[in-house]
Amino acid sequence: MAQSVNPLCCSQCQVASWLDALDAPEIDTPYCLPGMPPSPKRKRPSRDSGGTQANPSSLSPKKRKPSEDDEDEDQETPMATTRPELRPLVPIPFRLHDLQQAPSSDSRSNTTSKATSERSRTSRTSTRSRATSPVKRTVALGFLSKPVSFKGVADDLAAQLTDDAARELLSQITRIADWKTGFIPGAARDTIQREVPNGKHWPSHWFQEGGQDEDRETRAAQRQFEILSDIVFEAKRSTTWVRGELAWNNLVHAPLLKLAARSASGSRNGGVVCEPAMGAGIANAWLPGIAKEQDEKRDAVAAGKMVDFVLALNVRGRPTNEPLHNAVLKLVGREPVMIQSINQTNYEPLVLNPIGVSIETKCNTGSADGNVQLGVWTAAWHQRMQSLLQSPVDITMPLLLCHGHDWNLYFACDRGHEIAIIGPIPIGGTHKLESVYPLFAVLIEICKWVEGPYRRWWETLLGIEADTSLSTADDT
Repeated sequence: MAQSVNPLCCSQCQVASWLDALDAPEIDTPYCLPGMPPSPKRKRPSRDSGGTQANPSSLSPKKRKPSEDDEDEDQETPMATTRPELRPLVPIPFRLHDLQQAPSSDSRSNTTSKATSERSRTSRTSTRSRATSPVKRTVALGFLSKPVSFKGVADDLAAQLTDDAARELLSQITRIADWKTGFIPGAARDTIQREVPNGKHWPSHWFQEGGQDEDRETRAAQRQFEILSDIVFEAKRSTTWVRGELAWNNLVHAPLLKLAARSASGSRNGGVVCEPAMGAGIANAWLPGIAKEQDEKRDAVAAGKMVDFVLALNVRGRPTNEPLHNAVLKLVGREPVMIQSINQTNYEPLVLNPIGVSIETKCNTGSADGNVQLGVWTAAWHQRMQSLLQSPVDITMPLLLCHGHDWNLYFACDRGHEIAIIGPIPIGGTHKLESVYPLFAVLIEICKWVEGPYRRWWETLLGIEADTSLSTADDT
């Protein structure tokens, strides 16, 4: 019968009492506990005639042949018939307290996993904090050190603009977008009437008068028609397939802008270039600050506030560009290394080419985020210009904002105490040919403004006299 265990007894006594209470096992093989006398040794195997000792371990137990010696050895090994006397157990230090304090492998694994997870969450939180901008809504643009405000179009839009060049550009855009006159090349009439299902019913005042070089105009009109038709096709597919912004930019917006820039200049290496600007971040020196905030908090203001494309003035690669290129290079070279750029960004393709028109594209219908990005980007550009000019910017800058198919024009004016962005002005869309043709014509007029009035503005600032001896024929 098992002995009763005293609950007050120490753990070693409990273990010893439990072992004493166990019945002796009925086994044929003896067992020994620490302290038991060893069993009598077996006889050593006799040496062979060669004087070497046979190694019984070299033969497996299954392959060894039975012999008389083996039988004798088995008989000489005493079998335990009674339960051996137990030797008192050596006291073992009770270390449960230490074990409770020391984490197990599973515990250490869980702790490491939790710590890693916590660091990951902290890293993600930190990343989100760095990428989060306090300027998330259009109204927050009014909190910038130089506020930016979006203003609606008044009945007399021309009076809201600050210079004559912008008013002339507005006049051309109004003729195209509102009055719908003369925005399609006359040489495209036959192609449109032949290829477009309802092309025969397009109003005649949509078409321009024919020029002198009919063959060249016909080839150009045919090429434009093919590219614009493909753009409309990809735009419709982008809507149906629910493409993302990057796909819209690559398949729809970039081809349209590049075609407009080339058509305005007449060559690939013209005076205006369409440059993708998705990776062109605002340089730290020109981040617009929040009013009453320290400078080191500026980086949070413009986090992620970049545009998708710019129409920039090309000051390289043509003989007519050399004076302006040298002047810009000299101006930028005098600046500290960290701000050696004519623009508000240190993006390499835009270091020497002045940005004329900034373009933000969105594939959804929400407009607030696009307005904020244009607002912050424009504020940074004005801050950079004021650093160069040491005075408010006296030129009205066109801005473009696209949501899916629909394009809108804005004008940014420096009022001294604020930057007013006036718009939107609808200029067309990419959902059908009837709307992409006026959009394309407006983009050509905007590119002409970059190559004309905007270029002359920079030449005046840098003291460059226009050289009329070099014709545009050199550009081709």
